[in-house]
Amino acid sequence: MPEMMVVEHKGDDVLVAAWIEGSGRSSEIISVVQDSIWSVEEYSNLSAPGASKIVMMHTSEDEIKVYHDEIGVLGPVTRYGLYNIGDSEIALSNLIAKGNVIGAGSIGEDAIVIMSSPSGLISGMKIANINPSDTGDDDGGILDLILSPLPGDTREDKMMALGAIGGFLLILFLSVIVVLRRSHREEEELEVSAETGDLELLVETEEDDGPLVAIDSDGESELVVSTGSTPTVVLEDEEEIEQSLTEELEAKVEAGNASKRLERRMKRKNDREAKEIFENLSKNLPPIPPPGELPPLPLPKLEDLPPLPAIPAPDELPMPPAPGMLPPLPGIPAPQKTVTCSACGANITVKDMTLRKMDCPVCSEVINM
Repeated sequence: MPEMMVVEHKGDDVLVAAWIEGSGRSSEIISVVQDSIWSVEEYSNLSAPGASKIVMMHTSEDEIKVYHDEIGVLGPVTRYGLYNIGDSEIALSNLIAKGNVIGAGSIGEDAIVIMSSPSGLISGMKIANINPSDTGDDDGGILDLILSPLPGDTREDKMMALGAIGGFLLILFLSVIVVLRRSHREEEELEVSAETGDLELLVETEEDDGPLVAIDSDGESELVVSTGSTPTVVLEDEEEIEQSLTEELEAKVEAGNASKRLERRMKRKNDREAKEIFENLSKNLPPIPPPGELPPLPLPKLEDLPPLPAIPAPDELPMPPAPGMLPPLPGIPAPQKTVTCSACGANITVKDMTLRKMDCPVCSEVINM
């Protein structure tokens, strides 16, 4: 069957194909490196008598390994070829082992080739890479590791996707910081107003009927002060202000709009108030008397108790039931035991006490009892 792989080189698709033409001594390996519009018309022919299978394996981004078999002077042998990105043809015809090729796979940068001998023995051969590439660690390192799961065909596309994700995360982080700072500022304002309280001065002015200060023109200076109009200062009740603030904070906690810090403060406040109420109640209660000073309980007198009922005579007792009228005795339950399967852990109830082993109905494992 023909083998074909598609690789990308400088933004264009390159088709690498190889197949077998002819049979027996006239078998040939035909290979071609074709572009996407099939403009290459010259193919490479390699004589491979008795060729039966060709295998292509893409081991890295810029390398394809090719394996095919043929019959030579040593019998069935497997040959190895290589194509590097940018070449115009596939390099073939390096003999690596005896036997017909069956398949090939890769472990990292090394390859495993499965072959069969004329006697039917199947064996595997490891083809090691003596010059492993370190471009992944030197060129990108951590950056390539971050870019690998991102969408995009080129490195530029992946960098653009990484920049978009980073910008979104930065905006989200700044938004969270702004919201948290605003909520903390509102909580601190409410807490300060609740702890310290506010005092408001309401000043009401009254019109003066006469001058507050008058000077006599006769030379005798007299100071006349009118006391009929004095400013009135009204202080709002501090307890009412504190109560209104407390109610506002409690309503905010009940509505679920308060922060964790405000909830903890309100909980400590409620616990403190409950403790004060309990202490006040405990102070007003009388002390508990010791056991020796408890007053005796009142007991009724014997003559005040009602008389006991009389014992019935023998002839007044009811007759015992006949033997046939008695209810049957309850049956003895059948003996049973519970066995646990050591393989699957299932619990089985066994009613046959003579069994020594049985098959588990769940996993068919033999259970020894």
